[in-house]
Amino acid sequence: MEQVVIIGNGIAGISAATTIRKHSNIPIVVIGEESKYFYSRTALMYIYMGQMKEEHTQPYPNNYWSDHNIQLAHTVVTNIDTATTQVACSNGSSYNYTKLIIATGSKPVMPPWALHNITGVQGLYSLQHLQSMQLHTQNITQAVVVGGGLIGIEVAEMLLSRGIQVTYLIREASFLANVLPAQDANLLHHIITHHNVNLLLSTEVESLQSSTTGHVSSVTCTNGTVIPCQFVAVCVGVQPNIAVAINTNINTERGIIVNKKFETNLPNVYAIGDCAQMLVAPTGRRNIEQVWYTGKAHGEIAGLNIVEKPTSYNPSHWYNSAKLFTLEYSTYGVVPTHLPDTHSWLYWQHPTKHLALRLVWLTATGQFTGINGYGIRLRQDVCERWLTQKTSINEIIKNLQDANFNAEFETSFVKDVQHKYHNC
Repeated sequence: MEQVVIIGNGIAGISAATTIRKHSNIPIVVIGEESKYFYSRTALMYIYMGQMKEEHTQPYPNNYWSDHNIQLAHTVVTNIDTATTQVACSNGSSYNYTKLIIATGSKPVMPPWALHNITGVQGLYSLQHLQSMQLHTQNITQAVVVGGGLIGIEVAEMLLSRGIQVTYLIREASFLANVLPAQDANLLHHIITHHNVNLLLSTEVESLQSSTTGHVSSVTCTNGTVIPCQFVAVCVGVQPNIAVAINTNINTERGIIVNKKFETNLPNVYAIGDCAQMLVAPTGRRNIEQVWYTGKAHGEIAGLNIVEKPTSYNPSHWYNSAKLFTLEYSTYGVVPTHLPDTHSWLYWQHPTKHLALRLVWLTATGQFTGINGYGIRLRQDVCERWLTQKTSINEIIKNLQDANFNAEFETSFVKDVQHKYHNC
């Protein structure tokens, strides 16, 4: 009997399941390790901060799955037998498949100093991580966050919401130094310190100390600084979670190797989302992309291929967005950390407010290549059209208001940017 088995019920796996169901009645089994029902992972911080409850993060009613003939299995996959096309689980159940989708997501990177089973030391990725964090931050006063990325700043905001003093350790010379130009990074530095975070740059962890009960008690840095704390959040990055594929004949490197249809080297076996590694990266993109919207797109395309609607992954221009405390950040296209000889850029920052914009273009032709917005919500469709149509920077400056998402937002920044462009 035909049956699709999906390992992983995050955005990638669920997008695959719902796409398949739109086009086919083939039975589907979705195996979820961390939760029975799909939830929005980006909402974890709001649960911790008391702004949402766990049930509020589920975009589908519980009866959706049975109503659509999608079986949910809340268990852990222990083995994939590609010869017998069977998946075995820790609860003793097993499922035969005619098509298999691996959508096991990511897991936090844990440096050697964090691998000593000290209580109160963890990453933040899953619902179980959230529950552990809720348990181990009760009645504490000091916490350390390690790692200069977007997850780290979210965790800092979460801890501050409970009145916990946060020391934030970043080994680079600035926040997001490997992503942002220096002026942009300085703006975010100001945002972080403005919210009473003790931000320590160019600082790395050497070791952790624990109390007699095995709970973390302090962090020692490589420069000799000792920071007392009762919780350490390890936010130095994530890596593809490919454990289920390691002891099989499915090809892996950092992730599970796939082509543009998300097919692995084995027939009828697919991999999508954070755990997938493109054999050939799409133009202007990375071969592993671990963001929400790419996982959703992976699932939809794999689902179409499974129902024999051949589709290749050809993503549009790179974009991403995040909330850094009160500041909304968005990026479209390519904004380099350092200006290449072939490019020019313009950076404008409001003199008193946390608002900024950076535009990048090719010097020789004036072709627009990227934009960063800070505190200014940008229209995705407009930015993508400018990139696709290779619009000139002169036209973009002239029509900059078209990208302003907030109709109620003051438009003075447009005139200020235009003035700076024409006078730089």
